[in-house]
Amino acid sequence: MQKILRKINITISFLLLIFIPLFFIGCSENGPTSSKTSSELKDQIVPDDSGGENKTDQEGVPLPPDEANGIYITGGLAYVADYMIGLSVFDISDKSNPVKISELDLSGDGMDVFVLGKLAYVAGGYSGLHIIDISDIKNMKVVSSFKQEDSSFDYAARLQVKGNIVFLADSVGGFKIIDVGIPDAPKIISTFGSTYQGSIEDVIVDGNTAFLADYRAGFIVVDISDLKNLKLVSETRTTGMAKSLFRIKTGQDKTPYVLVADYKDIKVMDISDISKPFIAGSYDGLKSAVSITASGSTAFIADYNLGLVQLDITEITNPVLIKTLDTGKTNDVCVYEGYIYAAGEKGVSAFKIE
Repeated sequence: MQKILRKINITISFLLLIFIPLFFIGCSENGPTSSKTSSELKDQIVPDDSGGENKTDQEGVPLPPDEANGIYITGGLAYVADYMIGLSVFDISDKSNPVKISELDLSGDGMDVFVLGKLAYVAGGYSGLHIIDISDIKNMKVVSSFKQEDSSFDYAARLQVKGNIVFLADSVGGFKIIDVGIPDAPKIISTFGSTYQGSIEDVIVDGNTAFLADYRAGFIVVDISDLKNLKLVSETRTTGMAKSLFRIKTGQDKTPYVLVADYKDIKVMDISDISKPFIAGSYDGLKSAVSITASGSTAFIADYNLGLVQLDITEITNPVLIKTLDTGKTNDVCVYEGYIYAAGEKGVSAFKIE
């Protein structure tokens, strides 16, 4: 009960200090910060022959109803960042009978999770980054927790891990690069703040480039070739509030694009020239798009108000609605072995992609 009251008080304080100023400058209300990771590492190459429409079975398979914010699936296990608990693990080898096999209570709010080897990395909201030993899945242990000093309003929302480096979208705290080479002693390498007094909500790393979703500034490209000296490459204002990113390559020439979940729409960013990205297409009609992924010729969007939205992206610059599934207030979405997983207030639902 004390933990619940603490979360309520913290959330109210955060809303008052962060979102009220945004209201006064004309920003619209959005759902809670969500996570976006998947076993596909948020980028893919769309096959040239993927023109056929992808469909999904309407009947979802609900897991026990926790407040799921983020999901990472590997090895037949679903690792779920849970707002109230911290980290939960489900055996999904039987899609019709998923079983919760472990959980670990963490401080802060479970917002996102990324698994690499025997470690799970959890974005814990106000509590920062948690590194978890998952070598014994039924007896998970906290290796370390990391949060910069004097950063009481930072809010670890999403993350990506490559090697010994964590790339963290820390909301008002900006984009942070953290050395986790020694898991029990993580240390900050560098920080890149919002270019427009905004909030970094998501990150994708591709080689020496980081793509950022900024809640106010839009789509930002950063040169990370020198991890200690990050440099702005470009920024493109979007019409909404950028929350999530997914990188794909498509067409005969494998043109690179980034799909941006931009609150009420999806922006298709052409990143052929990262110094001059531009909006090549869009889809309107969403209410609160907070996470996005894709498989073949279909994009899947977690909309906090609509549920799971499917778009045909055969013609990438002109996405077309396929259908919307009622998955409740949905926070995250990812694809794994022919299934699409939606995470939110109903827990995690699985739908077979046909």
